[in-house]
Amino acid sequence: MNELSQIKKIIAVNTYGRAGSGLISSLIDGQNNILSFPDCYLKSYFKFWKKYKNQNIRIIIKKFTYYYSIYFDPNTDSNFMKLESERKLINKELLSIGKINGFTKLGRKKSETIKISKKIFTENLLKIFKKEKLTRKNFFLAIHLVYTKLYNPLVKPPYIIFYLLHSPDQSDLYNFKKDNPKAKFIQMIREPVSSFSSAINSCIRSKYFKKYILNYYTALFVKKFHPPSRETFFIKLENLHNNPEKNMKKLCKFMNIAFSKNLLISTFFKKLWFNEKGAGEISGLSKNFIKRRKKNFSNFDFIRLELIFKYNIKHFNYKFSKRPFLNILLYFCLFFPFEFEKKIQEEYNLVSYLLYRVRIFKYLLVDK
Repeated sequence: MNELSQIKKIIAVNTYGRAGSGLISSLIDGQNNILSFPDCYLKSYFKFWKKYKNQNIRIIIKKFTYYYSIYFDPNTDSNFMKLESERKLINKELLSIGKINGFTKLGRKKSETIKISKKIFTENLLKIFKKEKLTRKNFFLAIHLVYTKLYNPLVKPPYIIFYLLHSPDQSDLYNFKKDNPKAKFIQMIREPVSSFSSAINSCIRSKYFKKYILNYYTALFVKKFHPPSRETFFIKLENLHNNPEKNMKKLCKFMNIAFSKNLLISTFFKKLWFNEKGAGEISGLSKNFIKRRKKNFSNFDFIRLELIFKYNIKHFNYKFSKRPFLNILLYFCLFFPFEFEKKIQEEYNLVSYLLYRVRIFKYLLVDK
């Protein structure tokens, strides 16, 4: 029996804004039957395949190890960003995302790193494709199998691929479902105002908070949410942090895997992971981690954002403050500046300020 046929299940993780995709990836890391890449940077796989599908296997592997170089050595450039942005990088600092995301500070002493030999990875893939037909799906299966076995030799069949689609565009979601019609989905969600503030703060830290970023995240949390599939398992990030064992047991039941205490430990490459740079260096789960971060936001901002994002706050069964008269006044208060608007890292004049409010009212009054 060839090894690709021993991959019996594929589970895709989607996230709604900043909702813990890296965290769930780190909790599943290194489990006995799981094939996975750390975090969500393979989400551009379908764009990669479209670009190089007509090349021979050696060139495809070479290009793969180039674009996803941080999975082999996180001190190298994050070249996959060129696929996602069509070579138009917002900020060159993003090329250091391997370091930003803590891939170079693993282990109890934060002195270990991800390290995989491109040569051995290539050799093992070539062995597989001496027997297997080279297709988009088979290459997807093979890279997960080969990569995982190099950092976790104890992994054994039947295999389950744990893949982070993250926040896919419709094209990527369609292609994934076309290749894997029986795949299961996990949807990570988080209270929309908290997710929005986390996303904006992350952009400010990384020095790529632009007008279109602000518009993108505002639109994301205002517009009606659509699950990736009818059979989708939802995980609230707040529940995961507040009651990790209970929620991980539910996830294990959905995935049909055995629960163990290791699933409460945050690792990559089976080495302790301490979150991304600047986001609070903790490993694993913490009730304090999900509190709203007030840096770059005022309490007045949070009150108005609750009004703007009220549809999805209610849709996901989060608490929404009922204050009918005050909410009417808050619509007028949307014309007051938000604290985070001061952090836009490009020209933000009166026209930009007014356009942002036009978009907000359009989302609230027209797009529903």
